[in-house]
Amino acid sequence: MSKFASYKIDLKDLTEKNQEFDFELDSEFFKTIDNSEIERGKVKAIVVGQKRSQNFILKISLEGYVIVPCDRCLYDMQQMISYNEKLSVKFGERFEEDINSVIVPQEIGYMDLAWFFYEMIVVNIPIKHVHPDGECNAAMQQNLEKYAVRSLVEQNYNSINQETKSGNIDPRWAKLKEIK
Repeated sequence: MSKFASYKIDLKDLTEKNQEFDFELDSEFFKTIDNSEIERGKVKAIVVGQKRSQNFILKISLEGYVIVPCDRCLYDMQQMISYNEKLSVKFGERFEEDINSVIVPQEIGYMDLAWFFYEMIVVNIPIKHVHPDGECNAAMQQNLEKYAVRSLVEQNYNSINQETKSGNIDPRWAKLKEIK
């Protein structure tokens, strides 16, 4: 039995009436995906399948959250997922995938949706994921502010201003002032 057997839809069993399939994509699902960027989460996938004359229509709806590291403090955060997709599936001689259509070999007759679910989730995670203001780990936020390049530049600028005010100017800088 395949590790993704519970995420398959038998296309040959679909009728012209809408049929609904519910799937729970939990932490076990994400661990099963090889090399997954996501290790935990809880996403509900609802698939409404319908047979048409020449093809099958699968309307996929994903709602839930995944746990990803915050780009700012590196601690886990919940990233909400909400996505709807429509796939057109046809029978053919070999498996092919296009943007919104899939060809499944006639002799196989089923559609394994596990990888489609995973791709839809990953594509809907924003490139930059950070906690809302004030929710990052406080200790990590302090270290970030301490060692950030912006902070170091400000410290150097403040140091130079203090030297200028106190009259302790590096002689090289004093010579440059004479050029004015």
